[in-house]
Amino acid sequence: MKRFLAVLLSLILAAGSLFVAAFAADGKKEKVYPVILLQGYSGPKLFNQDTGEKAWGLDFDKVKEHVLNDYGKELANGAKEYAKGNPDPLVDTLGTILLDVMDPIACNADGSSKYNLDTFPKGAEATRMSTLIANGQEEYIGEKPIMTGFVEKLTQQGVENAADYIFIYTNDWRKGQAQYAKDIDAYIDEVRALTGSDKVDIYGLSFGGQCGASYLYYYGEKAKVHKACLNVPAIGGTNMVGDPLLGNDITLDFPTILQFVEIGFRSENEWEWILEFLSSLTGGYQNLNKIVNLVAQKYIVDYIDKFGSIWDFIPLNVYDEVKARLIRDGYVDPVAAAPLIAASDEFHYNALANMSKQFSVTGPFSPSFICVRIISTRVVLPVALSPRMMVKLRRSSNSYFRYFVPTTTL
Repeated sequence: MKRFLAVLLSLILAAGSLFVAAFAADGKKEKVYPVILLQGYSGPKLFNQDTGEKAWGLDFDKVKEHVLNDYGKELANGAKEYAKGNPDPLVDTLGTILLDVMDPIACNADGSSKYNLDTFPKGAEATRMSTLIANGQEEYIGEKPIMTGFVEKLTQQGVENAADYIFIYTNDWRKGQAQYAKDIDAYIDEVRALTGSDKVDIYGLSFGGQCGASYLYYYGEKAKVHKACLNVPAIGGTNMVGDPLLGNDITLDFPTILQFVEIGFRSENEWEWILEFLSSLTGGYQNLNKIVNLVAQKYIVDYIDKFGSIWDFIPLNVYDEVKARLIRDGYVDPVAAAPLIAASDEFHYNALANMSKQFSVTGPFSPSFICVRIISTRVVLPVALSPRMMVKLRRSSNSYFRYFVPTTTL
């Protein structure tokens, strides 16, 4: 149900901001631009180019079978020890499972991939929604309910072959923002060449919203984007990354944990089993946070601190502190990780610092808002939104209009 409501809300917001301009005030139909989806974190599937095996986009039924069959005894023993007040065996078993399951997408200290991975499908033609449907590859349509809603909306507006206008961008989500933005720029050129359109619309969700904002910062002056809808964008990073990298505990209740699991792994059911299983091992969800934090500091931090995207998730206000802590406590070798650190330094000190000023909203800061970037003097705002929502219009130095609609009050 939560997933359904999230999809419904996203569709309402995106449809309003991207498609309400399809008809001018006098009722005449305007040009329809291709829409590029920038997916949420971990959305695109990754494949090992040497073996052909899928490295990410896992079959979680197989993961479940693997965990229970190969680690069942260790988990049971860990639960017994935990009940006696000794969490170490359970923490070590869970950490070992994590590294086992996640090794296929591991990165080196400098941020490069440990294995030869790439996305599939790839390129504008192969990731066109109509092509994916024709090829029986609908599993690769990211945020499928939302994208299907886009097609339906365009069809209702009289657009023929509406799925031809939807493109599912795929890229290695472990990369840092600067590289991601460069790759998005190249993909936009592919879409423009394929469709003959001079501009595109962008729809970015969560991590995809951060990528969209980064693209606009680095390449917005090229004026290839007609409009951008950034739905709950992680523009300023997230404390969900900053806190564990600082060594701070994170505290989540079960619904929040499940929500993050659903968003990250695109399912409402696949991972409920492991949360329920862990709660049974630890004596309830109230104890799960303790285990999560112990596993995070002993195993997770040393794994994720090699992802450029994770570094770029660190909030600007704690970035220097996090970097110093990772080096001081031996998680990061500053020499081996020099390329990774240099790229994230540039992103934080230049791009993120300026984006934080540009992407501001009225009232207390919240990362949950829609940003519509329009090269036009005509106001285009999302429809069917709460009247309590604050809207702030500001003109930036490059004379583009930006509109911000916080969504936390819905």
